[in-house]
Amino acid sequence: RYAQISLIEIGGDHLDRMMASAGAAAPATVLQRSEQLVRAAMRSLYFVNASALLRVERGAEVADHGRRLVLIPEQVLRLVERLSYLSQLFGEAAAVEAEARRPR
Repeated sequence: RYAQISLIEIGGDHLDRMMASAGAAAPATVLQRSEQLVRAAMRSLYFVNASALLRVERGAEVADHGRRLVLIPEQVLRLVERLSYLSQLFGEAAAVEAEARRPR
């Protein structure tokens, strides 16, 4: 038996353009087609670059081996906005998984 898998990657910048399609650099038809592709997906995987969400603070006052991870509020808000937008496109039929890489 054979299975056909189509993979489509949408980068963060393109996703931001899709969210704010008014005045975007890409033609509207490209953005509309991207939305159609996302809506048609049966399963989706969202990769979160944790190094964009977190920063490492170092110093003697930090208890955990002299360093700790701190959330960057603006980036967390951006992630929430993106996920909210995508959830509107996906609807209830699609399964969404998230993956994250931790900062070094």
